[in-house]
Amino acid sequence: VIVCDGEDAATRALAESSQTNFPTRWIFHRDNMGLAAARNSGANAAVGEFLLFLDDDVAPDPNLLTEHDAAHASGEEWPHSGVCGRIVEERQAPLRSNTDEFMQKAWERSLEEALPSDGSPDHSSIGGEAERSAWFGLNCSIRKSLFDRFGGFDPMMRSDEEMEFGQRLYRSGILTRYAPKAVVRHLGSKDMSVYYPRCWRLSGRLDVHRALECGERSAQISQLGDASRAGLTGIATKNLELV
Repeated sequence: VIVCDGEDAATRALAESSQTNFPTRWIFHRDNMGLAAARNSGANAAVGEFLLFLDDDVAPDPNLLTEHDAAHASGEEWPHSGVCGRIVEERQAPLRSNTDEFMQKAWERSLEEALPSDGSPDHSSIGGEAERSAWFGLNCSIRKSLFDRFGGFDPMMRSDEEMEFGQRLYRSGILTRYAPKAVVRHLGSKDMSVYYPRCWRLSGRLDVHRALECGERSAQISQLGDASRAGLTGIATKNLELV
């Protein structure tokens, strides 16, 4: 199931001309609604037992589905768990500045630490940081019935929807098994020094949504504390947007 988040002539032409050796369904949103809403539309349209989420700038390895399926079946609790595969960065566009290069290398290091090529992350060394870094999105798979039970991604989250959904699963006791051989390759091309500050500003506003509108209290948004009761909501919002 392929979701185009907003009408696009070139993508519409591709949908009408593409030929595959497996069933393909295209969904077009009239307006851009965000990645969370697009993923929810795809999940609602899916008829299979499991959901696996991909983005338009990744290339999956040929054995991706086999590895996800094997990981789901490898434990007694598999009907009630998710699977997270590995993301490998394969930069496609040249880096334009030293800042871009620094941020790209930092991103690649964080990927390798969180999703190592050999074995699973050492969660015993993370301790209280496990909740802070919980996420569920790209190259993650889950039983459709379980996804529906949790209501899918929050459509209000125009960024960090993977963090918010992963947090809900984690705090509900849902296990996520790591499958290092289930690989997608991210074909990165963004200007990192432009992309990340935009994400940080948006994340600040969305942390306020998670805390004040969703009533969430977690390590991911602990910097807000009880700002609403202290009458500091405006200050907290301003500071978060400037991070």
